[in-house]
Amino acid sequence: MSMTPSSITTFSEQRENPTANDIGWVGWVIVIISMVIASQWEDWQENHQRRARLDAYRCRYQWRKADVSRLLNLGVPRQRIERVIANNRFRGRGVVQDYQSLDEMLMQAGEQISVLLSPDAPPVTRLKILKKTFVWPYVVESLYRGEHAAAREARQKSASTYAELRVAGCLGISDSQVHKICVGVRQERKSESKPSEGESMFRIQEFEAWMNSGELGLS
Repeated sequence: MSMTPSSITTFSEQRENPTANDIGWVGWVIVIISMVIASQWEDWQENHQRRARLDAYRCRYQWRKADVSRLLNLGVPRQRIERVIANNRFRGRGVVQDYQSLDEMLMQAGEQISVLLSPDAPPVTRLKILKKTFVWPYVVESLYRGEHAAAREARQKSASTYAELRVAGCLGISDSQVHKICVGVRQERKSESKPSEGESMFRIQEFEAWMNSGELGLS
């Protein structure tokens, strides 16, 4: 078939205004997912704020003046805040956490991922960001198990203590912090009936290679 000017124009218009056949099933899946997210986003935001508000109410008998602005951001009525604080008579630093909307949390997560995977980010910055993410305890515990397994294989005396000291030195924290974090992760797995055998573990040299390059080459 010859390509006339009219047929070329039509082809260009089709690229600018794709039909269902042009988009394909992958494109339509993305469109549908986007529509679902858009339709549910306000509800998710509201539920997220409600959970944060409930967390704040759980410590209401410790509210103080420093918490007023944070409580207002959560939608707590000012009269209720003032009444509770007047009865508590506490002073000093607030006990209510700063509220982060889902939008802010997503933006922060995107920025964190960008730093964690950027080859230009210095290791110190990468570690600092990693400590702020929800995966931090699991990274610590995975490193511990990797070093502990290696220590046992090498018949190292006091493999647990050795592993805790190794991980502490790598991450810039104390061995007691490593122990506490690992205990917390194990308790969480136990409460959820999740066996630790299937969880990932890696060695310090693998972690340091990622810290220096930002490339995910962990086994």
